[in-house]
Amino acid sequence: MNYTVLCNMTPAEDRLNDALRRDDEAAVAELLQQAIEAPPARLQPWIDAARSIDRSDLGAKLLEASEPNAQRRFAALQLWSETGRAVAAKMAHLLKDAPADDPRRLQLAGALELEGDAAAAIAMLAEFLEQAPGWLAGQQALAQLRWTQGDDAPLASFDAAVAQQQQNEALHAAWLSTVKAMEAHDRLPADIGVAMERFGQSGLIAMVAADGYSELGMAQEADVLFGALAKIENPDFDATRARHAMRYGRPDLAARFAAPGAARHNHGECWAWLGAALRASDDPRSDWFHRGASLFAEHSIDLTDADRVELAAHLGALHKGSAPPLGQSPRGGTQTMGPLLKRREAPIIGLRRAVRSAVRGFIEALPPTEQEHPFLSRPRQSFRFEGSWSIRLRPQGHHVAHIHSHGWISSALYVDLPEEVAGNADRKGWLQIGAPPSWVKGAMPPIDHIEPAPLKLALFPSIFWHGTVPFDAGERLTVAFDVVPR
Repeated sequence: MNYTVLCNMTPAEDRLNDALRRDDEAAVAELLQQAIEAPPARLQPWIDAARSIDRSDLGAKLLEASEPNAQRRFAALQLWSETGRAVAAKMAHLLKDAPADDPRRLQLAGALELEGDAAAAIAMLAEFLEQAPGWLAGQQALAQLRWTQGDDAPLASFDAAVAQQQQNEALHAAWLSTVKAMEAHDRLPADIGVAMERFGQSGLIAMVAADGYSELGMAQEADVLFGALAKIENPDFDATRARHAMRYGRPDLAARFAAPGAARHNHGECWAWLGAALRASDDPRSDWFHRGASLFAEHSIDLTDADRVELAAHLGALHKGSAPPLGQSPRGGTQTMGPLLKRREAPIIGLRRAVRSAVRGFIEALPPTEQEHPFLSRPRQSFRFEGSWSIRLRPQGHHVAHIHSHGWISSALYVDLPEEVAGNADRKGWLQIGAPPSWVKGAMPPIDHIEPAPLKLALFPSIFWHGTVPFDAGERLTVAFDVVPR
């Protein structure tokens, strides 16, 4: 949240911002309660504050108390959905006369999925995409929903739209990116060929194609495209170039590609690849970047075992059989949908309180601020949760090595574990930090491992590579979240 002084800021807004700066969530909640009784003229700062402290319920009540129009009523329903309340039917009623490609339909689809009715979300999006096949966000959402539900043809609607709109460059780029995200390597070369034939001069298509060829092991084809795109200045593409260089054992080149995006834009993935490249090259700056194991820690959170059992049962009910969203790290398991820590059930409220206390202790124990360091330079006075979810892994389940490019601090909280995880010599089911993906040529060992234990919370920089080792039997139930400065 931006605390730049606003012109004409009211005294109440000033008190609200001061409480947020001080990280006093109780004071923020009290001010929000007062605002519900007398809604302010300018609502957005208050809604932002409510979501920042994971009190979407207070934001919804504020919208409902402020002479709501149709737009505010829908926004309130969206906030109620985040808390775990079933609102999809009311959302659908408000959208009954909306255009086919109204972006609010994506919120309705999300609400339906949260309520366990992914089939209805799929049917709804499919119906409206027949009317508006060029709706990019809708096509991406439908493909992802079908993919997470195990559909045999998750790209059917996207494929039809691309065949119908052969001159729609943005549609083709989104389609190709989605094919790649699904790791559909059997069809990716042909799909790249279709897109490149139709848009041979498109830099956008070429960027996706270069990354696809790299992933497919077609290094020569990738090199040609990356060379043709050498003048493009974009931090996301800097990260793509660095990833390609690391995939084929060129750490010096990867560092050169990643450095601009890291230095100029503080780009999370660029920092991650730069750190990996420095380590692969035995560059002494790797010690400055990683600091050994000093930037990650283990905490035992303040919940009882009875709390843990109740939490495990509650989380189990939230796992509705969906595979994780596209581009996520879990393999062989399920992921809860929606921001977990915004839910208002008692086990989640208690969980949030406990992990927030542990995060505050972790932040206060960090080494002194260093303005040049991508992790130690961040403000520490106030923080918020940026994304939260639960993962349930089954036998042979694991997380591939990954980072959280939009986070500052990332986490793994162990709720329920297979018996074999404790003390096993092969570290099955353990968290490993510092090892980039296994497909990196000359892959490096982890900097350290963290042994899971019930109610143990691991905290570490979001830009550090982390993953897990597969285990043989049982289930591994965890909660994860990212933290960012407020």
